[in-house]
Amino acid sequence: MIEAPIRLVLFGLGTAGQARLRACAAVEEITCVATVSRRRVPDAVSVESYRDLLRDPNVDAVAIATENTDHAGRIEEALQAGKHVLCDYPVALSGRDARRLFALAESHALTLWVEHIALLTDAHLEARRRALELGPLERGSFLFTGGWNASLADATRSGPFPIHVESRLVQLWDLFGPFEIAARESRCSPERAFFAADLVFAQGGTLRFIEERGPGLPRCRVLEARLAHGPLSWPESEVIGGLFAADLTHFRDHLLRGTAPYAPPEMLARVLELLIDDA
Repeated sequence: MIEAPIRLVLFGLGTAGQARLRACAAVEEITCVATVSRRRVPDAVSVESYRDLLRDPNVDAVAIATENTDHAGRIEEALQAGKHVLCDYPVALSGRDARRLFALAESHALTLWVEHIALLTDAHLEARRRALELGPLERGSFLFTGGWNASLADATRSGPFPIHVESRLVQLWDLFGPFEIAARESRCSPERAFFAADLVFAQGGTLRFIEERGPGLPRCRVLEARLAHGPLSWPESEVIGGLFAADLTHFRDHLLRGTAPYAPPEMLARVLELLIDDA
């Protein structure tokens, strides 16, 4: 049984990793005992030293904040060493690999926790509250726009383009329940990216999903949906800082107190299957 404080090693010190490091300082009962980077970063240990840390019985967990294509290998390495894992999404680049990693964690009685901080924003939580009040989805549309550049289009670091869509589809699953993809269109270049899909929900509703990415496009979500008892649009609530700290708090409470994950493994694995495996 793990006890407080949770002693954690952070791998990756890019933008997300630095946000995770600040969260570790803000959340009680978690201590970051070491940071790891493949770049020259003050106070960070090397990858070789990281492998020594994986053998250290005083390390309880590993947080992984590296590029997408690196996640699955680092997760497996940490789980095989007997460490709990917290990873930025995506957990893997396919549903098949996601299910394999979740099964590996379960077989070792370990937690594999995948961050999806979009589910913790004020806007999403408000939309979820309203959706529960208004009943099942009947029909709707969801448009997401955001920036794009050649680095995001680099599959050697980010993975195949549809992986970028995962966060929005996880949000829709969390709002309206399980779905299948009836039809899709996807294209990606270093200049622009586009993904469209017709989602058919288990409860009977349908939704047209579109994601457009391009240089200078504003980051926004537009939801127009009809539910059984009224319309639902995307709330205008501002996103407040501290989302990585909120995620880390959920992770802590899961390890120490047995609370359920806010992003269940089955949902994450199935969304990846729909996006990648079934394409």
